[in-house]
Amino acid sequence: MPWSTGPTGLPERLEETPRSGWVLPEDVRLVPAPVHVRRDDAGGLWVTNGAERVVRCAPPGVIELPGDCGPLLDHVVVDAGRYGLLDRVEHGARLRWYDGAALVWEREGDFGKLLTDGRRVLTSERHGPAVHEWEVSTGDLTRTVLRSPDAGEPFLVDGVLCAVFTDLDGGHRGVEQLDLDGTVHRTVLTGAEHYAWLVHPIGFDSARRPYAVRDGEVARIAHDGEIEQIGSVGDLSPRLLQVDPDGRVLFAVSTVDGAAVQCLSTGHGGGDPAAR
Repeated sequence: MPWSTGPTGLPERLEETPRSGWVLPEDVRLVPAPVHVRRDDAGGLWVTNGAERVVRCAPPGVIELPGDCGPLLDHVVVDAGRYGLLDRVEHGARLRWYDGAALVWEREGDFGKLLTDGRRVLTSERHGPAVHEWEVSTGDLTRTVLRSPDAGEPFLVDGVLCAVFTDLDGGHRGVEQLDLDGTVHRTVLTGAEHYAWLVHPIGFDSARRPYAVRDGEVARIAHDGEIEQIGSVGDLSPRLLQVDPDGRVLFAVSTVDGAAVQCLSTGHGGGDPAAR
């Protein structure tokens, strides 16, 4: 997808790198901003680098970002008319939910991540264990559930919040599944390789198996603990990787010319990324 300022294109956005106050001005350079990929309920792929809009790869489709949108923290897409945007505001984050491409409601709070399966809208606390569920049509708070203090970033799979937990005293990691009624199920993975691999989990598939990245390599961890490496993503940040229900790992690579959406899949034998 080439950079484009057209009405259905993705404009190029540049960022300064490295981002550090300890770097001399002459050592700072501009590079293409990272591109985030999201999959909608029909399997369509949407990309954005935070510049003006979210764009569907094929068939063409566009979600225009509001003119007052702050730095985009997260977004979810159900379809071209139903989606949520989470942007940074002065005292935290702002969630805006759209239906029929029209703003239905908005909320502000200490939100770190936006989650949806099309039927539910949830936000996780940025500085705490709470996950809030919001009524889709009104934005009313439906419930709040608490993740375990040692549980990491949550992922929503068929109404269950899945996360990797780290038991520092026991020296192991594992998978926590939190039902929305507050019931917690935990599976301990005691191997040293599990501990090393699950530092950077990137998502779960529909079978609630975790995927993680380690030194640029991506692996799936089965329920019996088997670690299956499926390919490489180089030096991409774990936050740019998205696991879809079928177990495909989606990501986009930015270049001076545009963005290329790619995926890793066990169906490809764990080889090179398959371009989309």
